[in-house]
Amino acid sequence: MELINNNPVASLKGDEFLPKEGKSFIQQVQEYFESQGGKANSPFGIVFLDKKGIKNDIAHGIGRLKASSFAAVKDVPEKGVVINPLKQYHTNNKKNPTGMVAAPISIKEEKYVCVVEVIANRKCNRLYVHEVTLIKKLLGDVADTNAVHEDQSLVTQPPRRDCKGITKIRTSKELFVERRCFSDLIRIRHKEVQQDGWMISC
Repeated sequence: MELINNNPVASLKGDEFLPKEGKSFIQQVQEYFESQGGKANSPFGIVFLDKKGIKNDIAHGIGRLKASSFAAVKDVPEKGVVINPLKQYHTNNKKNPTGMVAAPISIKEEKYVCVVEVIANRKCNRLYVHEVTLIKKLLGDVADTNAVHEDQSLVTQPPRRDCKGITKIRTSKELFVERRCFSDLIRIRHKEVQQDGWMISC
């Protein structure tokens, strides 16, 4: 299961983008993205990481963990796997195609799955929103729901291609994790939340 067993694509300390006098959170993240070239090479093509994308992302809710994980937003599309293809889903009345890429990251030595959602228009692909989910919690959910049977580790599902074009067969565990990551992100998209009681000044 790549999303759980692979090494993190980014290791964060958890203190990234702390409040800084004279500089807003958006300014800090924007400057960080610009220092990285302002874009990511994803399975969907070039994804622009800009101020508009940052604003869209934090409008869906922000907490300390999510704030830190902005530092991994470039790495996830470049090194992760597609869990939702880029196409039109018509969610929230949006007709623009969207897609999701996920990868493991670590924050304060704890492993998380980070999902980055990309939105496309006629001109470019852009960051839309991202979210992080604790891997321990995902594994606990797998056990609690009895969703996985070790003697049926392979399921009949379409193969998935990773960012290098290599075809992978998804196990039932991996599918469960992918769907849970997807549902967590959709939950964030459909209502604004404040995680960990942590607020920022944008």
